Order: sequence, then structure tokens, then C-alpha cells
Amino acid sequence: MIEEELNCGLLAIKDALLILKIKITYEELRNHYFNLGFKIHDFGISSIHVALLASTFNFATNLKTTSAWLKEIYEVNNKFKSEINLSDDCKDTLKALRLLINLGGKISFPKGRERIKVDDIICAINHGSVVIVCVNARQYYGINEKWNHYIIAHSKKNCESGFAVIDSLENLGKGFYPEWNKYIKNAKRFNWSKWSGDMIEIKGQ
Repeated sequence: MIEEELNCGLLAIKDALLILKIKITYEELRNHYFNLGFKIHDFGISSIHVALLASTFNFATNLKTTSAWLKEIYEVNNKFKSEINLSDDCKDTLKALRLLINLGGKISFPKGRERIKVDDIICAINHGSVVIVCVNARQYYGINEKWNHYIIAHSKKNCESGFAVIDSLENLGKGFYPEWNKYIKNAKRFNWSKWSGDMIEIKGQ
């Protein structure tokens, strides 16, 4: 798995901001994240933290997620103001959620058996947004490991999938996996009709 100092959530935000005409270094972005009072955990950073980070640059941000854990935290926020008896992980997520909402960010959950799918990505892009998409490494790259990764989906004409992809690991990954070229080929052949996961819509100003 890619090491902490190459956190894909931060790299995805960096790439998204560049598309939106904001240039920032990885180190500056990481320090900004730390200054908000958050840490980079062993698993990286979650989608709520990625969405929050985008919101701090004054962009309208909408997180769509199927996370049952995050939905529980969202319901806690709506019912209780006190953080008594919450674990540290819950407090961290709740803090990020409240900051996101205070900055005007939105969060939504599919209803019933609905799922977030590629049509949602294309719809957001057609409305002028840059989208950060969470993919499963095993499904996307064909790597026999259990981790998620954030990539960028943005507008590009004449693209078979309906959008272009920016993957921060496309060049970096070869330093961690001897068969990385094979994994990248798998990613480029990925069947997006089978994708379902979290997405963060960032609307340009």
C-alpha cells in the first residue's frame, strides 16, 4: 500500500484545485489539513475529510456517500449536541462533518437500495464540477489488497467513459509495485458501469 506521505486524498485535492485554477504544493496542503486539527491515519483520510478540505477553499462541495458509519455520525449530529461517550474516531468525524456543514458543504446518502453510480459522476461533470471519486484498489487496479483510492474525474470531449481521469498514482505507483504497469492498464480498462462508491462534487466558482 502507498505510504502515508503520499496520501491519495491530499493528492486528489491538489489535482482538483489545480483544475480549478488554485496552485498549492502537497506540503502546503498537508500543513493546512493539520492546522484544521486533523491527523493522517494509517488508512489515510476519509471522504468527509477530503470534502471538508475542498470546502475550505470556498468551493461549493457535495459529498455523496453510502457509508453507514458516516450516516450514523450524521444522525448523531442532528440529534445530539454533546459529544459525551463518543469515541475519538467518532469525535474526529463529527468535527469534520460540522465544519463541512458550517462552510456550506453538503452531504447526501442514497435512499433505500439506490447506489451512487457513474451516471452521478457524469451528471456532476456536465454541470461544470470536478469530481473526486473513491475507487476500490482491488477492483480498479486488480491489486490483491484491500484499500481505497481517490482519483479525479473531469470533463473531456470524445472520451469513451464520458470523462477524463487524473490518477495521482499513475506515475508514483511504480516505486511501490513491480507490476504497476499492468495495474495501470487494468485501471484504464475499468468498467465504470460497475462502479459504486463515494464521490465528492466540487463546483467551480
